[in-house]
Amino acid sequence: MIQEERAGQLLDEAFEQFFRSVAPEEVVEAGLKKYARLRVSRADKQVPCGGNLYSQARQLLTEKGTVLEDEPERRLLLATGGGVKQQNPAILEMLFTEESLTLTAWAKEGLIPQRTAQGAVRSALSALGL
Repeated sequence: MIQEERAGQLLDEAFEQFFRSVAPEEVVEAGLKKYARLRVSRADKQVPCGGNLYSQARQLLTEKGTVLEDEPERRLLLATGGGVKQQNPAILEMLFTEESLTLTAWAKEGLIPQRTAQGAVRSALSALGL
């Protein structure tokens, strides 16, 4: 499982990629500095399942995010969007066993919390029909 520090780095990278694609260059550096100072929030959920859901999750969730790390049948790490218009990056880690699926999501929250990490977990569970 990745740690909060690594999750923060991945969030910063995902935000920078998104922000550079939508913002004028003259505001990018200031925006990145502000984003880097935001706190990281985390949401966890473990659900029982009948069999390993790795293949199903890989197929369904890679349409909604970018695979960052992949350990077939065991672990999937995705960068996805959440919050208003899916513009707040979230990092979603999924650990698979035959008996359960454990989801952990991280996101940065600003002055108005959007509960992006919780939303990423709910969205993944919904996509998997759980």
